[in-house]
Amino acid sequence: MNKAVSLISRKMTLRGEKGFSRVVIAISAGSVAVGMAVMIISIAILFGFKDNIRAKILSFSGHMEVTKFTLGENYQHPPISTNSQLFLEASNISGVDYLQPFIYKAAMIKNEELSKGVLVKGVDESFNQGAFADNLLEGKMIDYPDSNYSKQILISKKLSDMLGLNLGEEAVFYFIQTPIRIRKLEIAGIYETGLEGFDENIVIGDIGLARRLNNWEDTSVGGVEVFLKDFRDIDRVEAAVFDLMDYSTQLELVSEKFPQLFEWLKLLDRNVVMIIGIILVVASFNMVSSLIVLIMEKTNTIGSLKALGAKNSQVQSIFFSIGVRILLYGIIYGNGIGLGFCLLQDTYSLIPLDPTNYYMDAVPISFEWGFFITLNILTVLVVAVCLYLPTMIIGRMSPMAAIRFN
Repeated sequence: MNKAVSLISRKMTLRGEKGFSRVVIAISAGSVAVGMAVMIISIAILFGFKDNIRAKILSFSGHMEVTKFTLGENYQHPPISTNSQLFLEASNISGVDYLQPFIYKAAMIKNEELSKGVLVKGVDESFNQGAFADNLLEGKMIDYPDSNYSKQILISKKLSDMLGLNLGEEAVFYFIQTPIRIRKLEIAGIYETGLEGFDENIVIGDIGLARRLNNWEDTSVGGVEVFLKDFRDIDRVEAAVFDLMDYSTQLELVSEKFPQLFEWLKLLDRNVVMIIGIILVVASFNMVSSLIVLIMEKTNTIGSLKALGAKNSQVQSIFFSIGVRILLYGIIYGNGIGLGFCLLQDTYSLIPLDPTNYYMDAVPISFEWGFFITLNILTVLVVAVCLYLPTMIIGRMSPMAAIRFN
């Protein structure tokens, strides 16, 4: 009987049906396909945004930052020693990728007409140049000499345009301290992230320059950034790093340092969950409605099958199988449409964005295959469970009444 169920259900689906039933089946499969495509595209864009924003933030700042404890907000932190327990042992914590020391120095950049306050972030060779290189528009990364310090800097395109500074030129920096120190620094590269907090304020320089200005020893730094191999380990690593800190230091997570951006990412998560939930409800409703219409149109066929001795469960299996086949058609086409669009967008950037508002110049795509597979399984389970409900109508149909039905 299973072969008969499969044969009849296959006959009643897209390949065998004609007329109104074929239209109903095509609309049902189409609605599932559109819904599946929208869900795949939504997830790909969501993770694309999250990965892109996180990558931009982490090209400037670590997953967590340890500095000397101070009252109030102060970017120019007192020194901590690279010989401390934290520096010596933190890199051995499972999940930690590397440590990056830094020193912030407040300064003014001046030209003949304008001046702009900035923070010069001094870094050394441990600075992740590979990650930051994606932000470079012109020039190259800083060259670190074997002795003394580098006089090269990286500035943003926004600062370059505002102050009329070009690649290879020297910019005059007035470092805010007592007494004020003046340095001419060469612009080695121009970057752009689209993140206003960075592009308007941050200049990348050599940590050796900052040490010289502060009259610090080579073992003194303003703080250390801890970079992780996986963002999901941040809570566990935070506890381990905290155990290595002494009483005079404080720890700040990147999500606490840039709360607006991470709250925005959480809002995106909630929006996508709502979209997926709504689409699953609509797809289930469409499939149930279509199956009811199909059952009502095939009432005579149902009566004939019952008159020939078919059990209610067997007839129900036929129409349930029809619904599953329609669902699978829709899922296959939906995956093709969704993944195809994602591939085109990822390759050709078909949909542009305003970097001022979205921090990037095109809609980003991330192929999260694990989530795509989970989404497909979830759709099949949810809609299949709903498909069982309309088949219960069949159990209440009498063979004679069904045969006479017009």
